[in-house]
Amino acid sequence: MEINRPGDTTKSLVSRLFTAQTSKPKNLKPVQTGTLSPFQRVLLVTDGTVTQVLEAYMGERVDIVLLDQWDRLLPADHPWLEAGSGEPAIDRRVLLKGNDTGQIYVYAASTLVQQRLPEDVQVALGKPGAGLGRVLAHNQMETYRDRLWCGIERVDQKSEAGRYLAAEFLLSRTYRIFARGRPLMLITEKFPLPPISSPREQL
Repeated sequence: MEINRPGDTTKSLVSRLFTAQTSKPKNLKPVQTGTLSPFQRVLLVTDGTVTQVLEAYMGERVDIVLLDQWDRLLPADHPWLEAGSGEPAIDRRVLLKGNDTGQIYVYAASTLVQQRLPEDVQVALGKPGAGLGRVLAHNQMETYRDRLWCGIERVDQKSEAGRYLAAEFLLSRTYRIFARGRPLMLITEKFPLPPISSPREQL
């Protein structure tokens, strides 16, 4: 039986679940999973819909607040999306916000390869409250997630994420969603640290 020493847990978890950890941006510091709460570890590694995980834990509906969405042409080849220069793409910036508390739980930025998305999905993404996970599930698209890298970053108050997330540090993760063997989108999610308590924990 393999026995992990105390210092091995973080390295093994991240290296097993994130396929491109060595490619993480330089501003991201390594995640010490032992310092995270159990819920933060769930958010870090989940391959399901983050919105549903938050709703189950926080005990409230979580709304998708669309900050911005726009079409553009990729200015250069994009290796993580396996897309070439000049290919049409969609950029999105959203918040995940508690409906009852008004608490902002997540800032997310994504780039989608437009031509790989069914027309129904493209139309749905333009509607208020549309989340990527919910839209894909509603359209019964068979997808899987490829976790790329994760890390801890200090909040830049001048950045868009820094304007919305009330924290000094953020837990960040980046992953791809595939369908039919090709990447549909690249998503980066940022969670505030320290963790936000569930309303049930405050009773």
